[in-house]
Order: sequence, then structure tokens, then C-alpha cells
Amino acid sequence: HRAVRGTRVERVLARSFSVHPQSIVTLLSGILIPIIAFACLFAAPEGAEMFFQDYFSPARTQLNWMVCAVRIIAALLGVGLICRLRVVNRLCMYKGAINKVTNCYECRDEISIRNAAQYPIITRRSEPVFLMGVLIFSLIGFTFIRTDGILLTALVRILIVLAVAAVFNEPYSALESADMTLPVRITRAPMDLLQHITVLEPTEQMLEVAVCAFRAALGENDKEVKPD
Repeated sequence: HRAVRGTRVERVLARSFSVHPQSIVTLLSGILIPIIAFACLFAAPEGAEMFFQDYFSPARTQLNWMVCAVRIIAALLGVGLICRLRVVNRLCMYKGAINKVTNCYECRDEISIRNAAQYPIITRRSEPVFLMGVLIFSLIGFTFIRTDGILLTALVRILIVLAVAAVFNEPYSALESADMTLPVRITRAPMDLLQHITVLEPTEQMLEVAVCAFRAALGENDKEVKPD
């Protein structure tokens, strides 16, 4: 309810501007998202580069690797922080509800709130993990492929992202459909950890919404969904 009603300060601001508290919460989240993105993608790597140069004076190749590591960690941290904002985290909780229902269906179990609640929020197929994988490998490419000029840099980075997405899609799709043998489980372990950044445990009401939506997609919307 906090994401809808807002805090006391947000409710006071909402009354002052004659708007719903949810609007204030959404506005604050909209302001924080670009700030977090700028801090994690630009400020943190630039600060780390100056720090490493001043205190360690590494070779250029070593400095690139160090800054690249900071850039990747900061990017994942930024995604995690954005997903914990009160508006965005509700979307992540609904994603968790959808994943639970999907796992229930793929295990050929009866689709109900009680059954779906027993399944994990992690799935074999995750679009956010694919996007984060593309982000990580693109950041590595950005670090080691440098160009002069804003337009040329933008063009090269767009091409890097497209190339990474095309190349990364093949092994990622293979892992999605592969049998869960021990080597596959070990390879998928980092991907499953990444899922926890963008997927959260849902409430029972969210599970009910997910079950109704899934049944409607299957043409079973005439069945009544009752909490077990």
C-alpha cells in the first residue's frame, strides 16, 4: 500500500497540488531514475578512473580493465537500485508472479494461486537477463573500442550493441532450451543470480492477477479464481 498511498510527506505534497499520492511517488521515481543512471554509468567509472590513476598509476591496459570492472558493477547496481524504487518494484513483483505461474504451467501442474505460490520466481527464459548480458558485454566493448567525435562514438556504440545482441542471442537461446544437466546448471548460475535483480516475490493479490491473465491467454477465463 505504500507505493499507492505514499509517505506522509508525499501525501502532504499531493494535497498541496491536488493530485493523487501515486502521482508524487511516480514523479519522484521519474526524477531518481536518470540520476541513478548517470551516477552509475558515468560518474562512478570516471571517478574510479581518476582514483586509480592518482593512487596506483597502472598501465593503460590495466586501467581499462579496472574501469571496465567498475563500470559493470556500477551498471548492475544501478539496475538493482532502479528496480527497488517503489513504482518500479511493483512491476518487478508482477514479473515474479508471472514467472511463478509460468513455472506452474510448464510443470503441468494445475494453475491455481496455491500451486503457483510454491514455484520459484526464477524461470529458464528471462528477457531482463538477456538485456543485462548485452549491457555487460557492450560495456566491455565500449571500454576497449574508443573513437573520437560524438557522432562517430554514438554510431560505433550502436553497432557494438547490435553486434553483441546478435552474437549473445545464440548461446543464450541454447541455454534456455538445454536440458538441466550439471554443466548447464553451473553455466546458468550467474544468469539466475541476475534474475534476482529484476524479479521480486509477489503478493497473493498479484498472483491472483497473474493466474487470471494466464488463464485468459489460454482461453480459460470462464473459470473463477479463488484464493486457496
